[in-house]
Amino acid sequence: MKKFWGTKLAILTMAAAPALMADTITYDLNINNVGFAGSIGTVKLDLIGGGIQFTVDLVPNSSIIQQGFGFNGFSNPADGGPTISLVGGLPAGYALANSGVAETGNSADMFGPYGRFEYQISAPNVGSGSALENLIFTVTKSGGFSSVYDLVEGSSHGANPSELFAIHFFNSQLPTGANTGFASTGAQTVVPEPSYVSAIAGLGALAFLLRRKRAAVRA
Repeated sequence: MKKFWGTKLAILTMAAAPALMADTITYDLNINNVGFAGSIGTVKLDLIGGGIQFTVDLVPNSSIIQQGFGFNGFSNPADGGPTISLVGGLPAGYALANSGVAETGNSADMFGPYGRFEYQISAPNVGSGSALENLIFTVTKSGGFSSVYDLVEGSSHGANPSELFAIHFFNSQLPTGANTGFASTGAQTVVPEPSYVSAIAGLGALAFLLRRKRAAVRA
């Protein structure tokens, strides 16, 4: 009987593993090349069906400009990734570069010192009324994605390669001449989301109930 309950718990844990692994992750844009103190914003990824929703959220007085936002998929930009497509559209002035076809090698989009990225969401020019502080978009591929980690991969080339995500930004509080620059997440670890913690707590409660059930059977 002990083996039965242990096996049952193991099966339930494995069944819950996908939810624990990669439904929602958040990264800080805490590295930049203009001396901005602290994080310029965050990049959040949510797995929704077979699509991955990006939420790029900058601090007040900031906007996503020109080079826009860079990210990778599955492999280093030297190797190429799948062709992606948008689910829905993008705000005016923003566009998925190269029709979603991954760009490789020196053709991949360069984000200052933070390297090249396979995919780019291009953005309006600095000073444009269309440049936004927050950008939300969803991408998918043939067959869909199974994990947000499908689009978490380090950059190539540049002075600081292996950055996971990068943006080109403007901040009106910085001195003139130093108020535009690039920011990246570096190769940081994931910030756990509440849903992740809740899932772990749920498994703990399940284990407790199974132990009680086993004790009752023994009695």
